[in-house]
Amino acid sequence: MDETTTAVIADVIIEDSAHRRIELDDGHLDLYMNKWTDGSFNFKIEGNGTSSCVDRIQALPDNTIVVVWSGKAYTYEVKDSVLVLAEFLLHLSLGKTANWVKKNNIMPIEVQEALKS
Repeated sequence: MDETTTAVIADVIIEDSAHRRIELDDGHLDLYMNKWTDGSFNFKIEGNGTSSCVDRIQALPDNTIVVVWSGKAYTYEVKDSVLVLAEFLLHLSLGKTANWVKKNNIMPIEVQEALKS
């Protein structure tokens, strides 16, 4: 970059957010969503005891999904985190959604290696 060129880096901040409580027979789920000023979004779904193994599913803006199984976090690379949200909304089940993520997406090699030790 020469001295006449100015680089402008905008701060990315939350543009909008929402929290929805979804009541189920065995408790409730909490869905949190953030929309960022760069157009990306992220979400977090917490089970509050509604799943026997899955505590939380969280999407990061870079299409990374974190599934917390029995208190331990596992990271997956997904093609599009909207697909994970859609899968959740179809079933309203953290367990079914987590199993879908595990079956249909990629766990990075470094995460796999860490699990072996």
